Amino acid sequence: MGKKKVKAAVAIAEGSEFEVMAAAPAPVETVEAKPKKKAKAETADFTMAHLVEGFAAHLAEVGKGLGTQMSYRIDLGVAVKHFGEATEVSTLTPRKVENFNESDAVTKTRTGRGKAKPGIDKTRRVLRLALVWAASAGHIESAPIPESAMPKRGAKAEA
Repeated sequence: MGKKKVKAAVAIAEGSEFEVMAAAPAPVETVEAKPKKKAKAETADFTMAHLVEGFAAHLAEVGKGLGTQMSYRIDLGVAVKHFGEATEVSTLTPRKVENFNESDAVTKTRTGRGKAKPGIDKTRRVLRLALVWAASAGHIESAPIPESAMPKRGAKAEA
C-alpha cells in the first residue's frame, strides 16, 4: 500500500507545523469461525498436566488455603509422575487408577519404608477428588474410580 502525506498541526512550544507520513490502512480479511467441536473431542486433549493446573485453579476459586493447594499439587505430582504428564485423562481406567493406588510411589517412601496410612489415604483421595472434579467440569465423561477407592459411607455408624 502507498503512503500519503497528512498535514497535522502540532502545538509545540514554537507553534510550528510538520508533515506526518501515515500508512494507508491495510485491508481487513474476514475469517469465518470454525464450528465448535463436540465436547467428546475436547476431552481428548485434557492431559494429566491440565488436570493438575485446572484442579489447583478450582481449589483457589473455592477458597482453599495456600498450604492445601500446595499439598494437593504435590500429591497430584505423584500421579503425574506415575501416569505421565502428556497422558490423556480420558484414557485412565479404574484398573489403572487402582494400580496407581497400590504402587510404591503411593505406599512407600523414597527409602523403601512403608508410608503412614494417613499419607497414603490422602494421596489416593486427592487423585480421586481431581478426577471427580474433571468429570463434573465436563473435561472427561466420568471419573475412573475403582470400587476400592470409593469413600465408605456409613462405616462409622456401623462400627
